[in-house]
Amino acid sequence: MGDAERANTTELTATQYVILAENQRKKKALADTKSQFGRVADENQALLEQLEFTQRENYEVTEHLREELLRKSQQVADLQAQIQKEGEEHAAELARQEEAAAARQATIIEEANAAAAEAAARIEALTAQLMSVSDFQQHQAEVEAEVMRLKEENQGLREKMESQRVDLERYYLELNQKQRKEWEQRLEELKKAAEEEVRLPCLQV
Repeated sequence: MGDAERANTTELTATQYVILAENQRKKKALADTKSQFGRVADENQALLEQLEFTQRENYEVTEHLREELLRKSQQVADLQAQIQKEGEEHAAELARQEEAAAARQATIIEEANAAAAEAAARIEALTAQLMSVSDFQQHQAEVEAEVMRLKEENQGLREKMESQRVDLERYYLELNQKQRKEWEQRLEELKKAAEEEVRLPCLQV
């Protein structure tokens, strides 16, 4: 082999070495690209799984909130029905008390009128007796005193009746005001409870 042939062999070997090195570099670059692609694919899969989990969790939370809102709405409706029922019962109780007060007042007036009529009849009888008795002068002072006493008794009875009527009206007025305050307080508590029940889902979120 001459010097020219050995030079060609050496040159060919160097070229092959460059090609081999370039092929190895490309293989390494391909392997790095595959590895990077695998990492990206894994990260993408993890993100997809996280997204799916988040969507499922959001759906569950939304469904829970929807059910909770329906439950709270039902509670509010129940409270409103209870408020209406108690309002009707309260109105019925007030009507019953007013009816009882009116009946009691009518009884007092009837009793007073009967007592006044009886006293008037006695006065009339004594007056007739006074006019028919021959000893008018002797019995006049006694009869007049009895008449005066009966008039005073009748007046006292009327005053007593009026006092009882005023006391009865004041009693039922105070009772009505007290029950009205209790009812208003109860109504306010029920409204606050209903508002609190409605705000509760929002606070939890």
